[in-house]
Amino acid sequence: MPTTPTHIPNSINHDRLTLANCGFQRCAPGHSFGPFARNHLLIHYVVAGKGKYHRKDEVYDVCAGQAFVILPNEVTFYRADDDEPWEYHWVGAQGTELDAYIAHLGLGAPGTLVLTPTASTKLPALMQTITDHFLRRDGNPLRVIGYLHLFLAAIYDNTHDAMSSTGSEDVIDKALAYIRSNFSYDISFDWLFHQLAVSRAHFFRLFKARTGLSPQQYLVRYRIEKSQKLLCQGRLGVTETAHSCGFNDLSHFARIFKEYVGLPPREFRRNGVYTPLLPQSTALTADSSSASIAPPRTPGNPCQP
Repeated sequence: MPTTPTHIPNSINHDRLTLANCGFQRCAPGHSFGPFARNHLLIHYVVAGKGKYHRKDEVYDVCAGQAFVILPNEVTFYRADDDEPWEYHWVGAQGTELDAYIAHLGLGAPGTLVLTPTASTKLPALMQTITDHFLRRDGNPLRVIGYLHLFLAAIYDNTHDAMSSTGSEDVIDKALAYIRSNFSYDISFDWLFHQLAVSRAHFFRLFKARTGLSPQQYLVRYRIEKSQKLLCQGRLGVTETAHSCGFNDLSHFARIFKEYVGLPPREFRRNGVYTPLLPQSTALTADSSSASIAPPRTPGNPCQP
């Protein structure tokens, strides 16, 4: 099947935002990719057919006219339908300020990982233009980057439409959903205040009233609960667990973990007892996204919650 993968030269890979890859693919029935993790943002737009996109414990049905978003360092899997395999454009972005771009775009918030663009022709046209201009190799990579910014501007319009469509959903429900979707990454609460259109002080009052904790306290406890569950599984080591739960500094993770759980992570992994840390109304066990990392229900497992 025809495909047109492209890659940006190394000479501009380290800019604040640059193109990682782009192209078009007409997939064979059942064609799949993954499970795989990337170090860049990747967005596919389906122009024909359909398929399934797997992320964490979620499975999305994606059809023509929709885009699906793959965030950096997330393990994902996607597969073309057996009867109506999809055709899609893709564009990947990377750079030193990619995290800031992702936060500004709102990617990771509820409703932003599969988009149904309001102007269905804008995204594929921009994606095709990016690919066409790069393939010409006309010596001006800034032209491609300019189109990349226009493409991300179109994504911005659609992510913010998706977030605003939640209507009367409680502000704190949105904040909790954002934390649950993004706890592995650096979280900007300042960005969250802006997106929810509330003041910092008002948001803190609402959050404390709902959870009994500040947003930062809740985030730390959520990460420690997640890390307990991962360690109970025994599939990841302490370092991998720390990174998976948003801790980049292993010594900091070990100190915080022991502070909340009473044991160092390595000892807990051997014979620890799961300790719930969140208010019951917002507990991790009530979060559907925790299903894929729940400890196995085997006799004698000391980590059972």
